[in-house]
Order: sequence, then structure tokens, then C-alpha cells
Amino acid sequence: MNLSKQPKIKIYKDKWDYAIEGIGFAAVFFMLLYPTVYYTELPAEIPIHFGADGKPDNYGSKATLWTLPIVGTIIFIGIILLNRYPHVFNYPVKITAENAAEQYKKVSRLLRLVNSLVAIVFAYILYSTVQTALGHQNGLGGYFLWIFIVLMSLPLVIYLISLGKK
Repeated sequence: MNLSKQPKIKIYKDKWDYAIEGIGFAAVFFMLLYPTVYYTELPAEIPIHFGADGKPDNYGSKATLWTLPIVGTIIFIGIILLNRYPHVFNYPVKITAENAAEQYKKVSRLLRLVNSLVAIVFAYILYSTVQTALGHQNGLGGYFLWIFIVLMSLPLVIYLISLGKK
């Protein structure tokens, strides 16, 4: 579909949208604050990669700890900015003047939810990296990968199911 033909309308957030986004902002704030608090206590080498089993399988300089908060913040802000332009997204249904508000709202909330979930996952990985480096934890946990896959898939599945409802 020619995206320029999709209606351009303003979508307003409701209390749930603000709550979802607020949780994401809290996770980003945590990602920026947590390394600052523990940085001086960390050893020179920290886990920089975890295997599918959740255990660290590569180590590197503690300066790499800042990669996750920086990348996470850029992604979070980028998706928030992108979410202002729902008329440029691809949709599994034809967007018309009649259904634009509903579809834009659904996709906007989907993006907002995924954005906050990614921020939470990044915050957890950062937390686990610090705790593992300090010897208080042994990696991300054995079920992390599966939980991550479910968390990232669930919003999309719910969105696709909602398309069938009138």
C-alpha cells in the first residue's frame, strides 16, 4: 500500500498507555543509575555475553557495562519518536478513514508495550551482569531465553488476535 495515502490523525494516550510507557521510563532510569552505583565495586573483567543456558560465556572490560544502557536508551527514545507517526507503519489490514484511529491505537500500544518490555529485559540483563560480576548470581537464569521469547511474542499474538474481533 502507498503509505502516503494512509490517513494522518493524532492518537491520544490513555491511562494504560501512560502506565506502560512509565514502566519503560523506570527501566531506562534504572539502566542509567544502576551501573553508576556499582561501577567502582566491579572487578576489571565482567561478563559481556551469556549463552543460551543463561550462564556467562565471555568476559571483557567493565567499561562495556555502559553499552547496554546507552543502546537501550537510544532504542527506547527511538521507538517513542517513531510511535508518533503511526501512518507510516505497515498494517495487516487496509487502513481507511473509518478504521485508522482504531488500528493506529492498537499498533501504537503494541509498540509501546514491546518498547517497555525491551527496556525491562535490558535492565534485567544489566542487573544480572552486575550481580554475576560481584559473585551474587550465576548468570541470567536457565529460563531467561524462553521467557524472553514469550515476552516478545505475546504482544504481537494478542494484537493479531484483536484484529479478528469487531
